[in-house]
Amino acid sequence: MPKEETLEFSGIVSELLPNANFRVKLIVNDGEYSADNKSSSQVGSELSKSDSELIADSISCLENSAVIAYTAGRMRKHRIRISIGDRVKLEMNPYDMTRARITYRFKD
Repeated sequence: MPKEETLEFSGIVSELLPNANFRVKLIVNDGEYSADNKSSSQVGSELSKSDSELIADSISCLENSAVIAYTAGRMRKHRIRISIGDRVKLEMNPYDMTRARITYRFKD
């Protein structure tokens, strides 16, 4: 079964929550998000005009919003620490835009 489309964003950790959860403030730029495992030409051909407009509208609504994120399994496995103020890369499912998975911590 193929994996579903995920949206990638970057954000800044604003709060540490219990159970290895984090509140992350999203940073949304025009070219920042992308669909995982698909090129932009494939995504455009698979989505109808209304679907692509819907995704663009939902992304514009997310600008400067906060989501609850959890760490990915490999980050837990390698014990990568995340603290307040870290810039991270997130993956979000288009069906639930309130939860995200932290997949990378930038070395800034």
